[in-house]
Amino acid sequence: MQVAPQVRLYRILWGGALLALLFSLTGALLLSPPNYGLLFLQTLLFFAWAFACSRFVARAQDHATGAFLLGGLLIMLACTRAAVPGWAMHDLAGVAYLVVAIPAVLGVAIAWGWAGVLLNLALTLLVAVLTFEISVPQGIVAAFTLLANTIGGLFVHLYLLELEALQRRLERSASTDLLTRTGNRRALLEDYGRYQAVARRQGVPLLVMSWDVDGLKRLNDREGHAAGDRYIMAFVESLREAVRQGDSLYRVGGDEFVTLHLGLSSGSTIYERVRLSFPHVSGGWTRGTNLSLDAALTEADEMMYAEKRMHKARITRVLGDTAASRG
Repeated sequence: MQVAPQVRLYRILWGGALLALLFSLTGALLLSPPNYGLLFLQTLLFFAWAFACSRFVARAQDHATGAFLLGGLLIMLACTRAAVPGWAMHDLAGVAYLVVAIPAVLGVAIAWGWAGVLLNLALTLLVAVLTFEISVPQGIVAAFTLLANTIGGLFVHLYLLELEALQRRLERSASTDLLTRTGNRRALLEDYGRYQAVARRQGVPLLVMSWDVDGLKRLNDREGHAAGDRYIMAFVESLREAVRQGDSLYRVGGDEFVTLHLGLSSGSTIYERVRLSFPHVSGGWTRGTNLSLDAALTEADEMMYAEKRMHKARITRVLGDTAASRG
């Protein structure tokens, strides 16, 4: 059974908090005598951090929230270490971890996050072994606290990766037509400016083609929307086979589509290819290099509707000639 993205985020957050808590409490219990006040503080802070993380899951839309979560984790760990003497050198390792972890939070490179974990591990173990102010029992506590730090940081990193993947999926779904998997009107609005910039920079034309599938409403009324969906998909397949690699397709209405083509000055070849396999469509085009999207679509629509009128006139003339010959 597929797990919802939000559920995966909660599992990452709470799982990381509980595992980190386990190792941190183990370290506190190894103190002689055990520091029960520290145990209570660690438990309280870990669960407060996990609860705060879970409250942000649905709201997090950028790296700023991830930075807040990571910063809160490090502050929490600093508070739990405060009761253990001799942590000045270990805090230097924490600073080194921050230096490499922050770029990972900001999305520079995932590898930086893992490098930060390894650097923290190496420096902390080195401090635990070589520093005279940390005794052997405290070194053991350092190792367990390090595990808590590392696990917590890794799970925050996993949270960020999952959150970014979820955000990308949401952005794609917001710009994609669910039936045809082509772009929608929002995607067209976002892409048109980029296409224009490339056309102007390369000195090539930008062709805007407008398409209207004939008879969709009648088919929906007569045979139902499932038949209409199959009809639309048949047109989309014909369109995909006719356009070139790099051309973009958009569904901007129930039976209305737009395609963008760099380096083409006329759409007649593509139009004829589509009509060979799907004749129930009308189309028009214009150059949009120096036109706004609305102006380009208006010109392309005018050509398309003129073609529709010519097509209907031809059908009327043929029917009239047939009736006259029978009479």
